[in-house]
Amino acid sequence: MKQPLKHVLESSCGMKNPFRIFAEFGFSEIPGLKRVNKYNRKIAKTRNGLKSYAGFSGFELGLWSLGLFLRDGSINHDRLRHFINDGERYPRFHACLEIVPEYFKSTHFNLANGEQKNVHFLKSQIAISRTLSSVEKPVLVVHPGFVEDIRNKEAGIQNIKKTLSEVIAYAEQQNVILGIENMFWNDAVYYIGMDAEELREIIDTFSSDFVKITFDWGHLSTVLSRRKLKDPYNEIDNYISYLGKRIVHTHINYNHCLEPLWQPKVSLKRRFFARATRRSSKGGVRVMATETHDEHLPFSSMERDGREHFLKNIKTLFAQSDVVEHGFVTHEVLPQKVFSIFPVNKEGAALEDHKHDITLLNGLLAKPSS
Repeated sequence: MKQPLKHVLESSCGMKNPFRIFAEFGFSEIPGLKRVNKYNRKIAKTRNGLKSYAGFSGFELGLWSLGLFLRDGSINHDRLRHFINDGERYPRFHACLEIVPEYFKSTHFNLANGEQKNVHFLKSQIAISRTLSSVEKPVLVVHPGFVEDIRNKEAGIQNIKKTLSEVIAYAEQQNVILGIENMFWNDAVYYIGMDAEELREIIDTFSSDFVKITFDWGHLSTVLSRRKLKDPYNEIDNYISYLGKRIVHTHINYNHCLEPLWQPKVSLKRRFFARATRRSSKGGVRVMATETHDEHLPFSSMERDGREHFLKNIKTLFAQSDVVEHGFVTHEVLPQKVFSIFPVNKEGAALEDHKHDITLLNGLLAKPSS
């Protein structure tokens, strides 16, 4: 039997108060909040409510929501000091994101757009991962980003490679693995990393132990749901096998989008946070959101007919990747209630769901892959 996995919860999923996300985010973007030190100290305190909760070993810390960076991509050292003094340390980290508007420069990070700031910004995120790490070799999960048009795909891939080539020596020096994540489907833009060949090309360019892959089952399910495959679960097995030992970390949750009766929702346009941002003809920022169907659900939401196929995918992942060897799995599962009182997602995770998911994943290690 292989050694038991350690399980971590993605930090924003573990916030009982979601307004913390916006409060923390505001320290970098809203001048007034930068000066409210008493709140700064309060929010930086460790989230002990989920430490060892349901069997979790800690958090995958989302750097995008913590006010840790300035608008030029530099480290906000005053903010970081609060986290250092807090004493909490983390085994896994998630880099800043392309899914917020470009206006929020302390958080918006699109590796595919070729901005020179990306090199400095990624180095800052590597440095913080090293500083706040609880393990010898932490993984920093990185989205490869998107291009506006599929015809610009190759340019986007080259931009990603160029940035990685300029930070890889620093990542090696800091002993931080960059886990490039496979991406979700989006109607508005083309995400690099939906295709396994794109990821493999990027990783194999460097042949480094410090540029690897984070595999997200939920992301891949959104892509395959649009292809109307006869056996999408077999395609997931093939995807994992093709990338193999390049995969060192994983995000695991469930989506409904591969179920036989599932239908995509109509794409939505929203004014604020979104999956893509574009400039309007008037020069302002127009924000578009499209439904990706990445629902972040616990395993209890699975249909009975799909359960066996899903678990086979996870067994393939554990057997053919390096996830177990690196020792951690991140549960990206949204909570059922806000403040542990108000229900916001009837299929979200409660305490028993987390316990069930952890027990189920650990049990798979004791069984041979079929």
